[in-house]
Order: sequence, then C-alpha cells, then structure tokens
Amino acid sequence: MKKIFLLSFAFLLFTALTKAQDANTTTQTTQKEGMHRGGMHGMNSQLMKQLNLTPDQKTQLKALNESMKTKREAIKNNASLSDEQKKEAFRSLMKENMKDRDAIYTPEQKALIEKSRKERMAQWKSKKASPDSQ
Repeated sequence: MKKIFLLSFAFLLFTALTKAQDANTTTQTTQKEGMHRGGMHGMNSQLMKQLNLTPDQKTQLKALNESMKTKREAIKNNASLSDEQKKEAFRSLMKENMKDRDAIYTPEQKALIEKSRKERMAQWKSKKASPDSQ
C-alpha cells in the first residue's frame, strides 16, 4: 500500500513540475515573440498608437512590409547564394528597408521611434547584465 501511495505521489509531483516548466517556457517564448510581432522591428502596440500614423503611412508601411517579405523569401530560397552571401544580402535588405521607412515617418515620429529604441536597448542591457535574469 505504501508503494502505491509513493508511486502515485511521485507521479503527481512529476506531472506538476512538468506543467510548471511548460508554463515557464510558454511565457518566455511569448515574451520573445512579442518583441518581433507586427513586422515593425520590435515596435509594440503602445508605440504604434503614439506614432499616430496617417492612413497613407499605414498603406505605405504595409506595402513596404509585403515587399520586404517577398525579397526575404527570395534571398532565403536562392540556392545559388552561400550562407555568407545570404547574410550580406539580408543586411543590405534591412538597411534599404530602414531607409525606406525613414522616408515615410515624420521627424516627430522618428524621434519617438528612436526614444523607444534607446529605452529597449537600455532594458536589454540591464537584463543581460543581471545574472538572475536567465
């Protein structure tokens, strides 16, 4: 009887620990994905609201995102490029994309984006420096 009780208890404990680990992993994954959602280089919805984009800007950014996606896929699927050439092509594409985005935003919007970027970098550096954050 003691063995059955101990085995049942061990099974329940194992199940509880597994669920806790799954919940922790899911939370971390969601947080990481949240930084990249929306195709706006980590812009969160709060910043998007602050930018107060015009309908024309939204249309231009959507078209730019679609174009970027198509070009990224073309680079990714180009078997004639080496891994290093693909990396360089992606870098060039990102620089081109950032330049095109800059042309869409107003100076005030650019300032908000830059402020947000600096804040995110400061948070990232503080998390990276903190040994208990991992």
